[in-house]
Amino acid sequence: MRVFRVLVGMVLLTVAAPALLAGAIAWYAMQHRDAAGEFRAELETVAHPGYAVVVPDVDALLRRDAPFARAGRTSMRITAFAGTPLFVGLASPSDVSALLQGSPYTSLDGVSLGRGPLDVSSRVLSGTRTAPLGRVEEQPMWLRSGLGSVSYEPSEWRGRTVALVVTAPVGTSLDDVSLGASVRFGWLDSTTWGLLILGPVLLLLGFVTLAWPARQVVYVLAPGDPGISLRSGEPVSWTDAPTRENPVILPRPGSVYASAAVPSSPSSASSASSASSASSASSAPEDWARPSSASSSPSGPPDSSDLSGSSAASAAGPVAEPPSVEWPPPSADLPRTAPPVDVPTQEMRVLDDLPAVPLVLSGGRSAPADPEPVG
Repeated sequence: MRVFRVLVGMVLLTVAAPALLAGAIAWYAMQHRDAAGEFRAELETVAHPGYAVVVPDVDALLRRDAPFARAGRTSMRITAFAGTPLFVGLASPSDVSALLQGSPYTSLDGVSLGRGPLDVSSRVLSGTRTAPLGRVEEQPMWLRSGLGSVSYEPSEWRGRTVALVVTAPVGTSLDDVSLGASVRFGWLDSTTWGLLILGPVLLLLGFVTLAWPARQVVYVLAPGDPGISLRSGEPVSWTDAPTRENPVILPRPGSVYASAAVPSSPSSASSASSASSASSASSAPEDWARPSSASSSPSGPPDSSDLSGSSAASAAGPVAEPPSVEWPPPSADLPRTAPPVDVPTQEMRVLDDLPAVPLVLSGGRSAPADPEPVG
């Protein structure tokens, strides 16, 4: 669940940052509109264009140089002046070619967006006509037309080949033509405020999702139920838990418990004492371990059979010392303690009602000496 929350938070932050940035840019662009709510730009003046200024394919020019103007709910207005308002109309390219056949005119092929008057790329097409074109506004070929300006929505003409023509109302030759373009985005206000609201909301949700605390699971166990080791995951008996009378001293970090064997007879205890005395100098808390329940306590009273055997041996004379035994001997002869158990002592309270668990140091305590002979 934690991993899922992290993924959701990262996705929210990834979406929130671009949304907030786009909203800020749109809000900055809104400040550059004129009083009518339009973005207006002046085009470079076309000098001596002939009888007309023609854009052969308006939709192709917008798709290449101003694709944002082709969006829905967007209107465009083209203005043209040459001292007086000029005629501006939209028509089929074939009808425009028939109207201007043999007449010199200028073809406008591209517009470069930038600050100040927009640069235009144009080419002049020569012709031999010298007579006026006549009253061009009376021609039935115009799809949209106007004197001084024409307004239309580029989305309505998307994918269609439509030519834009700027000429004199009476069809005479032109001197210098000043062109302008105005664009109104009907979707700008709602989109800007939507992004400015959505961005911070997603940003806040992303931070809250990442900072949400993870749920903690607490296990409540009955006194007779086994616990679970926090490291190995194996069951842990409550009888191995530390008590106030018999606390457990944990080894230093990085060390391991040493499993020790406790001798079950005085003869093996004597050999164990020699081995333990040899290693007593290097013994450390890491070598401490609990004895198993089957092992006998070296501090208990000696058995009567052992005492009688010792007195008989002393009466018979000196007895040779038993041969040294390799320590530790093979595993089949001596009982060994249970393997060390990883007890979660840091999470366990002291329990007073549990039986005492004795601890025997494998290297810090020697076996008792042979009992005195009884006369």
